[in-house]
Amino acid sequence: MSKHEFGIIDKISNDKHLYEEYEPNKYNCVSIHDDFITPILKELMKINTFFHNTSRPEKGLAYCGITLIPPISLIEFKQIIDNFGVRELIPLSDKISEAITLQKYMIHYGI
Repeated sequence: MSKHEFGIIDKISNDKHLYEEYEPNKYNCVSIHDDFITPILKELMKINTFFHNTSRPEKGLAYCGITLIPPISLIEFKQIIDNFGVRELIPLSDKISEAITLQKYMIHYGI
């Protein structure tokens, strides 16, 4: 089963090697099947992100890697998820809402 994991980072670090490990339990990630992420990948290219560390600004999700999603991108990220209108994305929408409230970065582990 191909899945993406999304969690909240309590405190962001500028350490270039900190986010290289797969640690979904550390960030209390929610799992979303790839079937629900793939259709919105193009839309997600609108949001500002970082790939693997805060020294690599990008757009969208690192499909097979690690993405850091800054607080400034979370409202747009949530809108994209909510506009897709699929109940399987509700846990992700809830996780994004939590990150917005806390003003925290999110982490994404690709497939």
